[in-house]
Amino acid sequence: MKKTNIKFLFTAFLILNVSLFFLPYQQTIFFLATFLNLETQVDKIYLLIPLSKWKEIQFVFLILSLSFFLLFVFFNPFEKLLKWIKDFYLYCTKFKNYVFLYISNLNPTQKFFLSIMLIIIVSLRFYLWITYPIHVDEINSYFAFVNKGFITTISYYPAPNNHILYNLLCNFNDIFFSNPFIIMRLPALFFGFSFMLLFFLGLTRFLPFYPSLILTAVFNIHPEIMYYAVHARGYGLQWFFILISILIFFESEKVNYSENVHFKIRIIVWVCSLYVLPSSIYFVVPDAILLILRVFFKAKGKLLYILKLSIVAFFTVLFLYSPVFLISGYQKLFANNWVKPLNSAYFSSHFFNFFQEISSHIIYFNIKSIHETWLIILIWFVTLIGLILKKKYSFVFAFILLTVLPFVLIFAQKVLPPARTLMYLIPIFFYFGALNISFFQKKHILFIIFPLGFLCSFIYLYSNLNLLKSYKDQYLPIFKDA
Repeated sequence: MKKTNIKFLFTAFLILNVSLFFLPYQQTIFFLATFLNLETQVDKIYLLIPLSKWKEIQFVFLILSLSFFLLFVFFNPFEKLLKWIKDFYLYCTKFKNYVFLYISNLNPTQKFFLSIMLIIIVSLRFYLWITYPIHVDEINSYFAFVNKGFITTISYYPAPNNHILYNLLCNFNDIFFSNPFIIMRLPALFFGFSFMLLFFLGLTRFLPFYPSLILTAVFNIHPEIMYYAVHARGYGLQWFFILISILIFFESEKVNYSENVHFKIRIIVWVCSLYVLPSSIYFVVPDAILLILRVFFKAKGKLLYILKLSIVAFFTVLFLYSPVFLISGYQKLFANNWVKPLNSAYFSSHFFNFFQEISSHIIYFNIKSIHETWLIILIWFVTLIGLILKKKYSFVFAFILLTVLPFVLIFAQKVLPPARTLMYLIPIFFYFGALNISFFQKKHILFIIFPLGFLCSFIYLYSNLNLLKSYKDQYLPIFKDA
């Protein structure tokens, strides 16, 4: 069948679905029965398509028709798919070769310290992975979604605690393992290690070896990073995808900005992060604006291509969530208690407390004499001023966009999401801060990072053990009583 004919069929399908919004429920059922020559089976069709699900069914079919129509308008999927696969294969091969070449070029002392860092972080992570009590959200994810199979995972959405893509990975684990603990926590452990290595390799693109090693150690001992690297929640997976986008942005400053593979990777990262957590929208919107504006100023010829990709990404996300819309209803995603606007007076009076909580989770010193809110503001301004003084204006714009716009969106929504929603800001602060440090002379960089790294590592290690103790005190008695 010719591409033109396929487009015509999808256009007709789109028109049919749009018309469903203007047809009454009973008239539509009667039309379907007549069209399918099932007039005597109308009652069964009423049971198959109940009135209570009619709006969701209309919404899902509209999404499906729009998604496929746009796919065929903007791209020839059968021709493009092989090219995409080839591009990704070549890019992954290039990245693998870079990793092996980098490691092989390290001297024996550097390899020794890299091994020591990996052994310490991996050992601590395994210890916490085994020792942390099972959290109530992990139990709920297993029994409500994973234990009931793939179909339930992609369609049942009682609350935002179904991190769908993460739970799908757990569904895959369920095929090979029988232990619920391993089924649920193994993906977190795997992506936690992948995140750690990717973080280190990204830093080495603009920092010497030893500063990169110290910053990687500090970052991976951070209590928030460590906690979600061992728990069966989707935040670690979300951060993994977001880090890839950050690294692509940094890399794009060094290479030809018109490389299509970079665009494709960032688009896929947006889709995957949103499929893990819808709250990834706080990162995706600023990152999409950043990409579109950067392409507009650096490679105008690619602007239309980026807009097409962005539209397809948007409808891909809707397509992935279509089982949720159909089974659980779109209200579960767009009108749950976490996204409903708060009273203006309540929101205004609690917004600063919300910002304080975000700041304390990002810094995570837990020292009473240190006011973490003012410390994060100081770090933000120091980072910004450093980038301005070095005339890194593209990084200045990116830093402001990625760290400020999420709070603007939250203020516009009048919602106060949990602090963990914005913990992806931690790697962003680390990377832009590391970029500032790279502007110093090489002989001074280690003298700046080593004492700060040692101090932060000690504080974070202590905080990790305190956090573990508090969780044991909170959850172990519950399981013993149960």
